[in-house]
Parts: sequence; structure tokens; C-alpha cells
Amino acid sequence: MSDVSFVRVNGTSSGPIAINLKCGAYVGCTNIQLQLVHIIPAVKTKTVVASCVNAHGTAVDTFPNVTAAQA
Repeated sequence: MSDVSFVRVNGTSSGPIAINLKCGAYVGCTNIQLQLVHIIPAVKTKTVVASCVNAHGTAVDTFPNVTAAQA
């Protein structure tokens, strides 16, 4: 997968991983862009995280935080 943008995405997550980008080990994903993506926990007392594997690109203003090295 390459050249994909997620822009102005808002929502809730019932699980601990709110943003999950999992790409193949040999090819991976390139030029993935996340901008203004905010996924909060469905239950306010819980926390959420982002998980990215072999996904490369940019992330601006995301919650949970996605580091540039990940996405």
C-alpha cells in the first residue's frame, strides 16, 4: 500500500489500539499520511495507543500520537 491519506478522522475505540497500521515485512507501506486524526477511548478511564509496523510517511496532529518514524 502506498500514497494513502487519512485526513480529519474522528472517533472512539473500544480497544487499546486506536490506530493500527500493520504493513508487510518485505515491502511495507510508503507515503502514508495522517493529519487531524483523533481517536479517543470509548471509556474515559481507559487509554489508547497507536501501533505502526513497517508503515512510513508523516503524521500531523494525531491522537494517540503517531511518531514520524512509524507513519
